Amino acid sequence: MHPESFDFPKVMLLIMNFDRSLSRERLLAVFREFNCHFTKIVVSDDYSKGQHASWLADLRGRFQFQLVVTTTNLALGNNTNTG
Repeated sequence: MHPESFDFPKVMLLIMNFDRSLSRERLLAVFREFNCHFTKIVVSDDYSKGQHASWLADLRGRFQFQLVVTTTNLALGNNTNTG
């Protein structure tokens, strides 16, 4: 854990995801390691396949973010506008 705290009280962090759950885990772990705090963290997932969707659900429990998902792959731009 980094000794300083980095607070971003007016920033909502939006993370886009599609079948890249391990990359998202590393990113969220780095923010935690550097003690970064945002008003809200939202992960937008555009219908990731089975294991990635399960992994995101597990990550949500460990990293406390809002998960926005779709039931069909319509491209991340569409999912972002929905969320």
